[in-house]
Amino acid sequence: MKVIKEITIAAKVSQTQHDYIEQLMKDKGIKTKSKAIQYLIDQSRLFGK
Repeated sequence: MKVIKEITIAAKVSQTQHDYIEQLMKDKGIKTKSKAIQYLIDQSRLFGK
């Protein structure tokens, strides 16, 4: 259920976050938005969110 919730939240990202994800994809060489979002989720776990 958590994954579905995270996908729903990700689907609601604002334009600023969308632009940030696009930039992250360029910077990190990430090919898909879902991988970029997963990367952000993983980063937030590392910092104890």
